[in-house]
Amino acid sequence: MMVDEQIDDTSKTPGTEPNRLYFVFRDGHEAYAVPPTSVVEVITKTKATPVPFTPDWLDGVISVRGAIVPVLDLFRYFRLPSKISTRRNRMILVGVGPNAFAIWSDQIVGVETVEESRMEPPLSNLTDSLLKCLSGQFRTEGIMVYCIDLQKLLEETRGQVKAL
Repeated sequence: MMVDEQIDDTSKTPGTEPNRLYFVFRDGHEAYAVPPTSVVEVITKTKATPVPFTPDWLDGVISVRGAIVPVLDLFRYFRLPSKISTRRNRMILVGVGPNAFAIWSDQIVGVETVEESRMEPPLSNLTDSLLKCLSGQFRTEGIMVYCIDLQKLLEETRGQVKAL
């Protein structure tokens, strides 16, 4: 499973711009997008088992059919203002090559087709940790959606854990 590649919409006509598909979800007031090919499943809320001596953005681990999977809190990892929702009722299990981790979500928005012209580079006023993990952003229904590069997120989080 390749997460760097976005799915090109094969229904486009010659001469039109390429489209990309994104799996869009919300966590608190923020909206994120990942390639739908990286989404393994959506899990109903389950309690993560805390792991001592880990960063605050690692909520713990869960067991998914016998596999131990870390649970990331993107809100804390990206150091966003603390307007976190208490409605977190889903975890999105994503795969990056042989690795898997879960991400909290308040709401699954769905899969959205995004034309290349709607993609924008990330704004420079975002937190450094967020900027390092974004491949771009787009607006939908007046909401800014941040496109997460899961490979970069995995590399960044691993680097922080190894530094402990």
